[in-house]
Amino acid sequence: MKPADAPKDAAPKVDTAPKEDEKRAGEEAQVPQDELEAVYYTKVPSVLEKLFDELDTDGAVRPTIINTGDGWTKREFKSLLSDGSVRTLDNDALVIEKNRAFDLLDALTKSGALPIDYASLHVIVASTHCFDESVMNTLIQDNINPIEKLERTSLIIAGTVHQQPIAELIKDDQVERVATYSPNILPEYAPKKETLALPSSSSSAALLPASVSAEKLKVKK
Repeated sequence: MKPADAPKDAAPKVDTAPKEDEKRAGEEAQVPQDELEAVYYTKVPSVLEKLFDELDTDGAVRPTIINTGDGWTKREFKSLLSDGSVRTLDNDALVIEKNRAFDLLDALTKSGALPIDYASLHVIVASTHCFDESVMNTLIQDNINPIEKLERTSLIIAGTVHQQPIAELIKDDQVERVATYSPNILPEYAPKKETLALPSSSSSAALLPASVSAEKLKVKK
């Protein structure tokens, strides 16, 4: 017997359940929210400058500009088995090599359509810690330990680069020492200053011996 024909008005059944391959591909495509947040390295200098204004009480850190030299050397291999050769690049050769590098990067990523996994980006941000005197005069004449000042500057930079609290970058047995000499970067660990409360007139009178009369306490003009 032939199966009964389906009614003409009945809509065809569509399988809306996702297949295993599509489901697995969708799970792999989901990127955590923290990974979607881009890090703008061009804003690092302005962030550092703001932190130095707030935390560097001495105002000794200055921004530094790095200028590259004119003469560059390139070591290259014509083939895998050939010996390497070194040549000097002038300004015109630098432009050509730079364009070749970006063309290769564009071809490997298909104009940015393919991601580059396991790649590292090196960003250099330079700062200079200045002293009014030489290191020996700062230590002897000004009675200032320059290492403590440089340590504070290094911790401010490290906290900005690694995006971690400064206390997490210091060993546990060194937190108290750093907080003692640089309380502004570790205010929660800084030792609290003890204030000496002056006694009131009533309490001070109670501390005096009974033989001392009130007339002797008056200041003679």
